[in-house]
Amino acid sequence: MDTRTATAELGWISFPANGWEEVSGYDENLNTIRTYQVCNVFEPSQNNWLLTTYIDRRAAQRIYVEIRFTVRDCASIPSVLGSCKETFNLYYLETDRTVSESIKGVEYWANAPFLKVMNTEIKAF
Repeated sequence: MDTRTATAELGWISFPANGWEEVSGYDENLNTIRTYQVCNVFEPSQNNWLLTTYIDRRAAQRIYVEIRFTVRDCASIPSVLGSCKETFNLYYLETDRTVSESIKGVEYWANAPFLKVMNTEIKAF
């Protein structure tokens, strides 16, 4: 799945409803790209989830994922008191089927067997 050349909506599932927003933007070479952004700095205790479409691994034993992201310095946002997060965690879920878009409840996001990717080289761009 290469989303760098996508010109239509990616259709990823986000939670909560007032979290991630899909928008068009530009990369460093001024090519149009589809991105997701979230900036609800005035919401307390945020946990914004974004789930890609199903990736069929077929016979692959290992999957490589490249994610480009930026994180804004909370100190650069005026009038924000402690609700801003500067963290980014990557999780995966092994499944043999597409996850339904009807999974909008808190129970799913809190209890699904997501596994945190621990051995990553995370670089903010």
